[in-house]
Amino acid sequence: MSLEKFTKQQNPDRPAVTIRKNGTLCINRRAIEEFGLQEMQFVTLHFDPDKSLFGIKPEPDNTDTSVFKVSKEKNRTFVISCQGFLKHCGIPFKEGSRVMRADYDGKAKMILVKIG
Repeated sequence: MSLEKFTKQQNPDRPAVTIRKNGTLCINRRAIEEFGLQEMQFVTLHFDPDKSLFGIKPEPDNTDTSVFKVSKEKNRTFVISCQGFLKHCGIPFKEGSRVMRADYDGKAKMILVKIG
């Protein structure tokens, strides 16, 4: 019998967003650095159900009533508590965490994440 050893990936080497099972979005350090978002404190969230895509748009302040506060974790990832957004859009999260590739749309000035 020949068994292969599974090597666990510690951190994705690409920009990524994780939907955690507690209803938060976690933006990894690679995305923050590559997209120049180190000073991000507030965001608005956007959803396109036809393309199964959501967007995270940095906002300069919290004057928009639709903003979400961005929290910073010790490992320098950013976290957005947004259970209401996920439920409203029908994006599953309670089954477990999942990591998805993050891209940046310079024209729209937002992080784009394809669900699935």
